[in-house]
Amino acid sequence: MSVPNSTNSDPTFRNYTTEQAKRYAAHRLSYPSKLYETVTSHHEKTGGQFGLVLDLGCGPGNATRNIAAYFEDAIGCDAGPAMIETAREMGGKAKSGRDIRWVAGSGEEFIKLDEVEEGSVDLITVAMAVHWFDMDQFWAQPQRH
Repeated sequence: MSVPNSTNSDPTFRNYTTEQAKRYAAHRLSYPSKLYETVTSHHEKTGGQFGLVLDLGCGPGNATRNIAAYFEDAIGCDAGPAMIETAREMGGKAKSGRDIRWVAGSGEEFIKLDEVEEGSVDLITVAMAVHWFDMDQFWAQPQRH
């Protein structure tokens, strides 16, 4: 069952100032390394490739930076401009040594992002944001990538 964004999406993170986003990043812990190992192990065992990971609702990119270490390229996407600005300032590298690309956009409409070419995404992750998504719109997107 999906929950429309118009009635249940909390705009808090989308409206953060840069200073609020920086404080959030400083106090937002990431996940244990075992979680990333489990996710990537399952991804590999099911035939997944490790070219591009797309982390939706990435906030300041804490989880994005961790999962990016397993992929040649990584994109972090968040609807909050200040969160993306903070993620860019904090930086991050993929396994290849290339910079993580940080883009502003919604989880439901990532297919429209210039940075995401059709068929290019090997794994989509969402750490702590999926409950804000309109799930009907969201589920229509991954099958195109």
